[in-house]
Amino acid sequence: MSDRRRFPVHLLPAFLRPLLLATALLGLSPDPTLHAAPAAAAEGKDKAEAPKPERKTAPPQLLLVLPLAGQAGLTNHLRFRGLELTNVTGIWLHSSPPPASNGLFAATGGLRALLRSTAKAEAPKELDAKKVGDTMVEADILLPSSTLPATNWIVLVNPDGSSPARPWPVLPAGKLREEKEPNGSFKAAQPLEPGATVQGSIKESGDVDVFRWTARRGTTYRIAVSAAGLGSPLDGAVTVTDSRGHQQAVQDDTASSSDPTLLWKAPADG
Repeated sequence: MSDRRRFPVHLLPAFLRPLLLATALLGLSPDPTLHAAPAAAAEGKDKAEAPKPERKTAPPQLLLVLPLAGQAGLTNHLRFRGLELTNVTGIWLHSSPPPASNGLFAATGGLRALLRSTAKAEAPKELDAKKVGDTMVEADILLPSSTLPATNWIVLVNPDGSSPARPWPVLPAGKLREEKEPNGSFKAAQPLEPGATVQGSIKESGDVDVFRWTARRGTTYRIAVSAAGLGSPLDGAVTVTDSRGHQQAVQDDTASSSDPTLLWKAPADG
């Protein structure tokens, strides 16, 4: 946006009055055009020399890690979204929440990621940048095959401090399945086996992912969504239907989280 400054015409005589008074005392003929110009130039010079306010910096705020989980024994390519991430200098992975010391999380004992890039990032449609971030960092981290399956903790560091530790689950190699599109209908449902963990994404509001498995009568199945608890803005819901499309159970938010967890006992095989 251009800086358009307006100077009201009716204020012009008041602006020149001190200048004209000075010329009369010196015995010079008052010339508003001649003598007003140096004053205006001096005013512009003062404005030009005014120091610009320094931009305040702050420790990084890590809001989201993508993908939401990683696998041991592999090089995991990660994307971090948050605030104040363009000057991140270090990324650390800890097996437990690291202790804070003088505003900086201790890096000793952690596994360091290889920083690839930092950049500005627009917030996805209909989402607030304060919740999903306006900057992004990309990095690679090789998790040894000996990494235990558990929730790990990621910390980002810049010259001004550290981010709060963000949880990031790690699974054994081969235990994390990727969602396969299209799977938005009963006919296109993605097959799964009980005990599988699927990593997927919701492309837009109203998007549905459908999965199918063979149930056994009397067996209780637990279906859980991990999203909001890991920083995702997703507000998910789980619905179980039978092979004919009849709804068997549904679960939305719980009392403590917007991540649904459903326990369902199969009434029949199928």
